[in-house]
Amino acid sequence: MSSISVFTAIAGAYALVAALPGANFLVVSQVSLTERRCHAVLSAVGVAVGAATLSGFALSAGQALASVDAMLWALNLCFILVLGYMGASLLWCSVLAPNMPAPSAISGLSCFRIGLVTAATNPITAAFFLGMAVTPACAGGGCSPLLGASAVFAVALCWFGAVALAFSAERLRRLHLRVRPWLNVVLGGAFLAMAANAYAAM
Repeated sequence: MSSISVFTAIAGAYALVAALPGANFLVVSQVSLTERRCHAVLSAVGVAVGAATLSGFALSAGQALASVDAMLWALNLCFILVLGYMGASLLWCSVLAPNMPAPSAISGLSCFRIGLVTAATNPITAAFFLGMAVTPACAGGGCSPLLGASAVFAVALCWFGAVALAFSAERLRRLHLRVRPWLNVVLGGAFLAMAANAYAAM
C-alpha cells in the first residue's frame, strides 16, 4: 500500500480507539470540566504526544516479534481479545447511567504532563498497535512506525482537542451525557465487528 493508504488506514482504525471513553478521554474531559479552556487544550496535546509515542514503539516491537510463528499467533489472538473486550465493555456501559467525572484541580503544565503520562502508559493503545503490527496489512514492514505515530498524533490531536473545546461548553457537555449510551452501542458494535474480521483472517 502507498504511504497515504497506510496513513489513512491507521488513522481510521485509531479513530475508533480514540473515541473509546477510557483513560485518555477521562483525563481530557475532567480537565475541560474543571479548568480553563487553554488548560484543557494542553491536556489534549499531551495525550496526542503520548499516544503517538506509544503507538510508534508498539508497532516497532510488534513487527520484530512477528518473525516468530508462535508469537504471531499469540499477538493476533491478543488483538482479537482486546477488540472484543473494548466492544463488550462499551455495550455494557451503554446500559449504565452516565456519571459526571469528579472535579479535580489541575494547574498549568500539569495538564500537559498528566495527559502525556496517561496516554503513554495506556495498555489498550499498546495492545491495539502490537496486534495491528502483525496483521496482513502491516506485516513485513507494511506499516512504518513513524507513519503510524504521525497518524495517531493527527487523530488524537483533532479528537481530544475537539473534546477539550466541546466539554468547555455547558450545553455540549449536557448533550454528551444524554447521547453517550447510544454512542457506546455504536462504537461497541464497531469493535466487535473488527474482532470478528480479525478472527476470520487468522
